[in-house]
Amino acid sequence: MTGRSPGISDVCCTTTLPMPNGDDGVWDTRVLPIAEDQNLYSSPSFALFFNSPTVSLKNALLCSHLPQPILKDSMLSAEYSQTLSEPLTLKVSASFPYAVDLSLLLRGVVGTLYAPGTMHRPWLEMELIISSLNTSADNWLSRVPVELDFTTSKTNDSFVDQRTGLAFQFYTTKLVILQPCLCRLAEWPPSRLHLSDLCKRLATECVQAAGHVINLLPEDVGAVRLNNIGLWCFTLHHIMRSTAVLLVELLTRTQPGTSEAAALTKKLRISLRLLKDRSEVDNASQKAWHICSSILSRHGSIFGFGDDEF
Repeated sequence: MTGRSPGISDVCCTTTLPMPNGDDGVWDTRVLPIAEDQNLYSSPSFALFFNSPTVSLKNALLCSHLPQPILKDSMLSAEYSQTLSEPLTLKVSASFPYAVDLSLLLRGVVGTLYAPGTMHRPWLEMELIISSLNTSADNWLSRVPVELDFTTSKTNDSFVDQRTGLAFQFYTTKLVILQPCLCRLAEWPPSRLHLSDLCKRLATECVQAAGHVINLLPEDVGAVRLNNIGLWCFTLHHIMRSTAVLLVELLTRTQPGTSEAAALTKKLRISLRLLKDRSEVDNASQKAWHICSSILSRHGSIFGFGDDEF
């Protein structure tokens, strides 16, 4: 996603973020001066502006205003400088920097939670780290502009694919962060494990995030909308990670006949139906379907899964 290997420090990267405009916006009078002024676009102050924590990413993407030092140092004409003060309409490609930002967060999560050295850390310390990373993910969501906000229903479908793609990526990031808490609860019986309320709350958020991923799936298994979001191998990864979380929650921490069990089985059936349909044309989906159906055929009967479903 970022084009940078995990071993490269961010301080060594000086390339600025891509301009959040498609080909149709190149000739916009508010975009043209930025694209033509190579000194401005390649200046360190421009890169710092895009990466400054005090400036919202939305304002940077909209180019509604630039820092005064940049305008002063650039060779822009007075006419072009005036056009920069006019707000730009958010372009479809503006979702890309948010995806990059989330990818960088995920890279940090993997390096922090899943490094070999974490095995020697006390669990209470890991809880605090997980909580801090979870807050970072929530802070990312708070910076997303209204057009790309996937937590509320939208009547305008101009950004539906971009919102869905960011939603898949965000909830999967939450799963990577929170899954250790769920696994901690699932591995040990309650009588042998004394966990804090924080761990239990984070485990609940993990299951909720998995449910949000399933809610993104179309009711029509033959719908082609998922193909517009990105490569199917990425979408399959999001689906399988959430399905795995739901399976763990159902088979280890849920009592049959409860409302929680009914909600989990409903979401699992949605996931399994999509995997079964895609398994006819995709080998990876077929493997995923066989794994899930094998688990539920052996352990899912008490939750109402019948042999005819597999």
